[in-house]
Amino acid sequence: MIDGTEREVLDLLFDRPRSPTEIAEELGVSVQTASRTLRSLADDGYAAETRGGSGHGYKRYEP
Repeated sequence: MIDGTEREVLDLLFDRPRSPTEIAEELGVSVQTASRTLRSLADDGYAAETRGGSGHGYKRYEP
């Protein structure tokens, strides 16, 4: 089951991929909390990690 923070993160990922730092700034949480939430969402199949030239981020998983 998805909690409130996870739902907020998924809503942000709906618009575009984001880094843990962006998520933290948008939601007013620590980067550690954002990273942990993103990893949890990825482990549960709701988000996917992306890698690019400027670093990594996460996007909403779409099969």
